[in-house]
Amino acid sequence: MAELAFRAMGCHVLAAVALHSDRASRALSHVPRWFSAWEQRLSRFRSDSELCQLSARSGQWVKVSPTLFSVLRAALAA
Repeated sequence: MAELAFRAMGCHVLAAVALHSDRASRALSHVPRWFSAWEQRLSRFRSDSELCQLSARSGQWVKVSPTLFSVLRAALAA
């Protein structure tokens, strides 16, 4: 098993892949960047996040990333 521990979103994160190979290690090396990108877009605790910028423009038309659009659509459907 290949594992990678890091901090993201104010938490300790452990990402694991069931097999240990070069491919698994390469895939794991991308996980912290994915979390960082999601946090940059979706955090309500970061004033520079895409979500906070959207909230600051309430009532205005705002172009959002596909990631934020997908999350907003899922939240509205819940």
